[in-house]
Amino acid sequence: MPEWLTAVSWVSVGLGFLTMSAVAADVFRHPQHVKIMNVVWPVTALYTPVIGWWLYKSMGGPLAAR
Repeated sequence: MPEWLTAVSWVSVGLGFLTMSAVAADVFRHPQHVKIMNVVWPVTALYTPVIGWWLYKSMGGPLAAR
């Protein structure tokens, strides 16, 4: 396996955990009305790092942020 692919993988995993942490902190401060979404949004941010944050802020974040 090429070394650059390993580096890209680790960067992606790191971004995923950072994004998940940011979304989880925001969900903790502003819980969702539908309780399962308190779990769904951080998990979505974990496997779609930057796009997950954008999706959360545009569709699931607090109404004041829209």
